[in-house]
Amino acid sequence: MKQKGEGLLSIRTQDGLAINIRNNIWDAKIVHEMFVQKPYLKHVILPKNPVVIDIGGYIGDFALYAAHTLKARRVLVFEPTLENYTILKKNVADNGLGDKIEAFNMAVSNSPEILLNVETSEHGEIHVSSFWYEGAVQRRVPATTIPAILAANNLDCVDLLKVDCEGAEYDIFDITPDDCLNKFSNIVFECHKVDRWEPRLAETLARLTSLGFSVVRDRMIVSAWRGVSR
Repeated sequence: MKQKGEGLLSIRTQDGLAINIRNNIWDAKIVHEMFVQKPYLKHVILPKNPVVIDIGGYIGDFALYAAHTLKARRVLVFEPTLENYTILKKNVADNGLGDKIEAFNMAVSNSPEILLNVETSEHGEIHVSSFWYEGAVQRRVPATTIPAILAANNLDCVDLLKVDCEGAEYDIFDITPDDCLNKFSNIVFECHKVDRWEPRLAETLARLTSLGFSVVRDRMIVSAWRGVSR
């Protein structure tokens, strides 16, 4: 690990990635989770050189792992918060992965625009949700939908959809039609304890099961895949 400009540290992984993080525990924890614990990959069944959509890209941790370690041929990553997006773009550029990772500074939701609550700690931690954080700054940001992403990028088959969007996951799945969900081979998301989350999660799991996915919930991570689990 070494100090970078603009308050950033650079972490180098064993397989050669250089990941810029802010000098706080939260960013380091997220990178450790993605590269060591790998909670989003426990049940997925991926081909070589998969196509990946990453909703809630943070600083690019999962997108980097997908492009570099999983050898994804294409990664579309969506991050609505400018502070995170700026580091995400730097991480993509510093690792020469711009030919594989396409980054979008926008949210994915059920409307063209959403109101985000952005909380910044004294240590530079950024916590973002469309639900309330006490003392948060509110920002309006542009948003898109899964059907729009698929159509704009001419995607008829996507190997992995990863979603971590602090409670907006239920809205995202609610407005995504079955024919779009059927274009994914694997769907993995973190569920968050927002208003009515338990019945909404149950509805989402039942729907994915009805579409032919095998579904497992491991604490707050839900994995849905087609075929036999590893």
